[in-house]
Amino acid sequence: MINLDTQRQIAVLADQLERLRKADAGTPSGASFPTSPTTGFLFFRTDLGFLCYYDGTRWLTTHEYVLDADAAAVPANNTAPYEWQMRQDYNPFFTRVTATVIVATTNNGTNFWTVRFRGLILDRSGATTIHDFTTAADSADGYLLKDAVPTGSQTPANDNTVQVFVTQTLAPGALTIVSASVAYRLIVT
Repeated sequence: MINLDTQRQIAVLADQLERLRKADAGTPSGASFPTSPTTGFLFFRTDLGFLCYYDGTRWLTTHEYVLDADAAAVPANNTAPYEWQMRQDYNPFFTRVTATVIVATTNNGTNFWTVRFRGLILDRSGATTIHDFTTAADSADGYLLKDAVPTGSQTPANDNTVQVFVTQTLAPGALTIVSASVAYRLIVT
């Protein structure tokens, strides 16, 4: 037999549960973003099918896209062993660049390669550095992981191609890029 006090507790819990159910409207959504969001605010764009978040400056997709490539021997100085075409309708916000490289001989401050991730405008009239690194302190014949948050422009406007471009300083020996990848989100604003 349930006493009166237990019945009141059940009624209060049922009332609280109903309030929670009514308050849970899911992720806010619509065909345009709210005008004064707080940093970290999530919003689903029904017209685009994108779940986005506000990073304090811009609206970004929550999904991260990745451009990946497998091994390529670098044939010569000033070459681009990798190029990836990107979407034309949204600018990228680069979040990470990664490469695994092997140098055939130990490199130093005068003999090294520079590996540059850059964005290119379609007609190749301009390039924006996303991130670069050198092999200046790298030892021979080991797999060397280069993994970083971009230090250049994370938001190169109008760049619809990502390119890995390599240059050599003096005689660093052969370079093999075992893998390369670029991660990015779309800027939706």
